[in-house]
Amino acid sequence: MSSNNKQQKESLSQIVQGLKDGNISVQDAQTKLQVRERQRPYARVTKRGAVALYGITKDPMIMYASQWNRLQKTIRSGYLDKYMEANKDRISYIPYNNNQDSTTDLISTSVKVEVIQNETQN
Repeated sequence: MSSNNKQQKESLSQIVQGLKDGNISVQDAQTKLQVRERQRPYARVTKRGAVALYGITKDPMIMYASQWNRLQKTIRSGYLDKYMEANKDRISYIPYNNNQDSTTDLISTSVKVEVIQNETQN
């Protein structure tokens, strides 16, 4: 397993537990949280053979290979870009990140990390 996959697999609860146990410092925990934040989208094959793409939206985008192929062809043709340009006044844009509330989550998680670290020191 590559180091990127290991970082990807490290959950928030594991980071918090590491803090509680004194195995990692607050700075290390914050660094790990920032690494989780910058992860690239990744794909998995579902039990039914579809492809699930994680990291674009809150929930995975799940389609079968033929659907992904059609989507790729549509994007490569330029149709979607032209459509979005023609309708830009009606289209909502949100800043790109892996999780729509990631900034808030990262800040609140950092605060929780510091609180836990303070509690374990007392």
